[in-house]
Amino acid sequence: MIALSIVMPCYRKAPELAAVLPYNARWIGRPDVELILVLDDPGDEPAVVGLVDRFPLLNARVIVNDVAHAWRAPGAAINVGIRAATGDSILVCSPESAFVGDVPGVAIAALRRFPGQIVAGQVAWATFAEAAQEQIEPLFAKARRRSRRQSAAEQYYGSIAAPAALFAAVGGYDEGITGWGGDDDNIRLRMMMTGAKLLLDPDIRLLHLYDDARAPVNRAPAANDAATLEALLNPTDAVANPPGWGMSFDRRARDWTQAAVAAAPITQGVTRRGAGRPPRVLAVFSHRYDSHLVPDLLANLDPIVDGWIAYDDRGGSGLFSDEVGRRRLLIARAAAAGARWILAVDPDERFEAALAERIDVLTASDEPLVWAFRFREMYAADAYRVDGPWGAKTQGRLFPVRGDLRVGNAALHDRWCADWPIRDSRLDLYHLKMIAPARRAARGALYRHLDPDARFQPMGYAYLADEAGMLLERLPHGRHYLPPHRDDGGLWMAPAPHAR
Repeated sequence: MIALSIVMPCYRKAPELAAVLPYNARWIGRPDVELILVLDDPGDEPAVVGLVDRFPLLNARVIVNDVAHAWRAPGAAINVGIRAATGDSILVCSPESAFVGDVPGVAIAALRRFPGQIVAGQVAWATFAEAAQEQIEPLFAKARRRSRRQSAAEQYYGSIAAPAALFAAVGGYDEGITGWGGDDDNIRLRMMMTGAKLLLDPDIRLLHLYDDARAPVNRAPAANDAATLEALLNPTDAVANPPGWGMSFDRRARDWTQAAVAAAPITQGVTRRGAGRPPRVLAVFSHRYDSHLVPDLLANLDPIVDGWIAYDDRGGSGLFSDEVGRRRLLIARAAAAGARWILAVDPDERFEAALAERIDVLTASDEPLVWAFRFREMYAADAYRVDGPWGAKTQGRLFPVRGDLRVGNAALHDRWCADWPIRDSRLDLYHLKMIAPARRAARGALYRHLDPDARFQPMGYAYLADEAGMLLERLPHGRHYLPPHRDDGGLWMAPAPHAR
């Protein structure tokens, strides 16, 4: 159930949103919050949709106005978002406003403590250049100190949270407002005409960022003339618009409620370690040509994780289906199952047995990081290659479930988690596919077919079958994996078309 719908009107704001959403996503990407981005200009669509798609834990809806136009007051676009909202309450704010702390959580708590009321938060102003140099919370405090705003009316504006029913009762934002200024004050006053009280919550803090050379110290001058502002600040009717408000456009470029998640070929299970307790760490993987390896993979994972989520790709089309889409779906499903951490793996990989003893230590916090494993390309069941690039390979596979988790978007060889710092777990991950010479050659041929220009791996793929200078190292004592591997000599992958 959605407790809060966050409505952000965007008119040519894609760059600002791209700068701020990765920060805000930590608090927006939670199961009881949805984000509604209302694009009042079609030119923003490719960038915004691409951005949203990289955050698998956002319940995001992107609504697009296909008619290009000059700037207008945001009321009509906001109303489109209000109409589309499914939450009990709605928070309206700007796409370039950075949350100072858990703004959605504070807003939800305040509206539950004071049902039926209006909650407004503080807004301070700073530049993107300042935000690049200083953390958001101290920058907000600095911006508040240098502001000359004195009255509560000047300190608390720009963000409005209220029950969805209250927004509907007053007919949304006044769509007759054409100039800048007064729209937030107007809807708050009309809500108060229905008997709702306005609560000023100092814990709802937004830092409004923009590219000006200096952060403003006073509220920007209104574009509406004095007479218009006087009318806006003295409404005579609580209802602003006739029936049909908020329906000027409604094309959904993305809609989390319409995602084909239920039909996805997902299976999941509980391990011996996770039996009888809520899951903390879940493994995720896809399988297709290597499905017969899954039982041994699950045996390897049994003492390490609390359960697993698998994508059965055997019905996929083409040689290689959408890896980014599969990863995004697996992460979302793991989060929905209650995972606090995710361990990503492939069926032809085995984790060092010692990970079972270290997993609780590695996952003790939820700070944004990715634990990396030394990636051992096995040339025998008990020996791996260490010459040249082989001995330096690592894979980041263990990461926390947070709203700001962003997946890589390259079609091949990208990271599961794109932005967070990498830490060395000092543990090994063993890759079994390279044991058979036929698989080594087929792997190179397949990747040359999928990536003929080596766009996704500049060093190319010829090295996969090159044995010149090969140096192998046996598994050290105590660094084994379980269960022991018995190679069947199969291909475990699609052959490249010319190799059929």
